[in-house]
Order: sequence, then structure tokens, then C-alpha cells
Amino acid sequence: MNAPVTLRPPDEELTLYEVAYLGFRHRQVARTALAAMALSGRLEAKDEVLTITDPVPRDDIEAEVVKVMGLAPRRESWERMHRFDKSAVINAVGDRLAGQGLIGSPTLHGAAERARGHLVGILNLAWILGAVATGLAVPEPGSCLVPIGATLLLLVVGMWRLNPEPYRSSSLTDAGPAALKDHEARHPCWAPRSHDDLSDEDAVLLGIVARRGSFRDRLVPLDRAVDRPVSHRMTEDIREAPGLGGGI
Repeated sequence: MNAPVTLRPPDEELTLYEVAYLGFRHRQVARTALAAMALSGRLEAKDEVLTITDPVPRDDIEAEVVKVMGLAPRRESWERMHRFDKSAVINAVGDRLAGQGLIGSPTLHGAAERARGHLVGILNLAWILGAVATGLAVPEPGSCLVPIGATLLLLVVGMWRLNPEPYRSSSLTDAGPAALKDHEARHPCWAPRSHDDLSDEDAVLLGIVARRGSFRDRLVPLDRAVDRPVSHRMTEDIREAPGLGGGI
């Protein structure tokens, strides 16, 4: 499950998207790109409507943002934010960090999760077929022992293979938080480089978005456009409550 690792040179600076990924993963990388586009005037957020005014991306992450959000003015853009969670383009940022030992590979993690899902399906099918075979064998004394034994053996082996440890591979290693801490110590008022000629104030604001995940000041309208409103969160919580058709 582990990709080959080449330790990151100590003098190599984290990029804007790498800082965002180490702190908050996929959606924060997308939010950082959205913030960069908004601060440079290439994206407008007003009255909870998001409009990309300049669709020419400056990098692959911005291209992904344009692809997911679309070119037409969009209300309730927060409904599309989950699409970034499995973005191969954003995975590439994580894979670079994984190659330097800062996290586990998100691409390998995703492949493992898919394999785990397939295995769960096979185990469910084995349980059903085992139950059917046992039912058919009941009329014959002792004949049900074979399907029961085979089913139990398959389930035991399958549950052992479902050990969750390999599926945690995209978590931070000890080196990840250390790299972030070192970055913040060296850049307490970070003004990262961007593709556009941002003012010093806006550059610092962009750095705050990447490091802290918060839209503030002139980015508040963007926050309202891409963050799920509290009213919707409360509605979802009610729907998921026990006794109301939700989980337990």
C-alpha cells in the first residue's frame, strides 16, 4: 500500500496547494483555488451565486474548479463541493506529498477502498449462497455441515482481509504536521505566490485560506456561496436522526 518515498529536501518550500492539502485535504485545495480566482477578479460571488467570469485556468486545479462549477452563474455551489473529494487532479497533489513521506498516497488509498468495497460485496454474496446451500442440504442428515463450514471459513478469511489498517494510508505521517509547523514558523505572515499580481493584503488573505481554511474579509461572499448553509445542515441532521428514516 505504500508508494516509494524520497524525503523532501529541507529547504524546499511547500506550495500553496500543498499547504492546503496537508491541512484540510481535497476540498480545501479547491477552496484555495476558488479564493485565488476570486481575489484576482476571475470569479464573482454575490448573493450566494457563484459566477466564473474568466474561465481560462491558470493551473490544473483551477481547471478542475471550472469543470466542476461550470461557466453559468450557479446558486448553491456547495452542492458540488463533494465532487472534489475524489478528484484525480487533486489526488496528484497528495501523491507528490506521499512521494516525500508526508502522507500516505491518496490514489493508493482510493484503490484500496474500492477493493475493500468489492470484497464486502463478495462476502455478502457468500453469506447468501451459503444460507441457500444450507437450506437445500437440511433434508439430508449431516449434509449441511459442508456448506456451513465452507461459508464460515470464507467469512473468517474475508473479515481478516478487511483489516482497516491499510485503508488509513492517506492520513498524515509524523512528517506532515512537522512540515506544516516548520512552514508556519518560517512564514508567520505568509503571502504565497499566485498566478496573478495580487496585492500584499490579498496574498496574505490567500495564505490564510490555504492554512486555516477560512474565508474572511472580502471573501465572505464566497464563503456563503460554497459552504453549506446551517439551515441545510440542520435539516440533514433531522433526516438522519433515529426514528425519522435515518441511521442509529
